Amino acid sequence: MKSIMPLAMKLHVGPTVNVLIALRDLHFDPRIWDKPNDFNPERFIDERGTLKNIEHLYPFGLGRRRCPGDALAKSFIFIIFVGIVQKYKICLSNGTLPSAEPVFGLISAPNAFSANFIPRKQTL
Repeated sequence: MKSIMPLAMKLHVGPTVNVLIALRDLHFDPRIWDKPNDFNPERFIDERGTLKNIEHLYPFGLGRRRCPGDALAKSFIFIIFVGIVQKYKICLSNGTLPSAEPVFGLISAPNAFSANFIPRKQTL
């Protein structure tokens, strides 16, 4: 999805007009991100290992329609993910990395893939 008019153009948007932000285009813009199509989680972590506050990242939307549960969702995802990684070693079922190409629709989603969750040995 591309912009249909330059961003510098002055335009009046009436109160009944819906404006949609193409977040995927923003998140994959090569003017903002180095190699935007490469899977690189390190781009979000600073040299101390803490999460960067990135100005151009809007996973929960913008404006009045922004997800009201974004802080809760981030905390929940972190707790669940850490719990899974602590308890299981995650391996690919067939040894092949899944495709990074999303399935497009109203929202985008990753392609399906299989993984094995092998319980870690519990040490006390």
